[in-house]
Amino acid sequence: MPDFIQNIKMSALIVKRAATIILSRCKNPELNTFRYSVDTDTNDTVIVRFNFSNVLWYIFNDKKTFSERHIVVRHGNNSKDVLLTVQGLFIKRHYIIRIKPDDVLLVEIGSNAFKSDNNVDRFDRTAFPHN
Repeated sequence: MPDFIQNIKMSALIVKRAATIILSRCKNPELNTFRYSVDTDTNDTVIVRFNFSNVLWYIFNDKKTFSERHIVVRHGNNSKDVLLTVQGLFIKRHYIIRIKPDDVLLVEIGSNAFKSDNNVDRFDRTAFPHN
């Protein structure tokens, strides 16, 4: 029963956001801010914050969410790539959050427009294994 209620709340929020996007002038998802902070004690935890306008939901590490703040754990001085998908009204944009030992980068790897001829997801999930 709680999953059913959670799904209804999620659907209501998506409908509300869609109505807001329909009434807005620009309908494409746009990056407003991207920030990160590193835990100073262990240097293994990175808090990533991002803000996009005109977004219905995010998919962060294969999990649908509305949250704009995520905690990523990296082990040692290894680099880690995290997949972020931003779902707009008629367009989906894919990003890689590349967490390096000394920096965090947000790289756009493609978009999937609703009106395009090739309406196939251009991101190959096998290229970036999930940890």
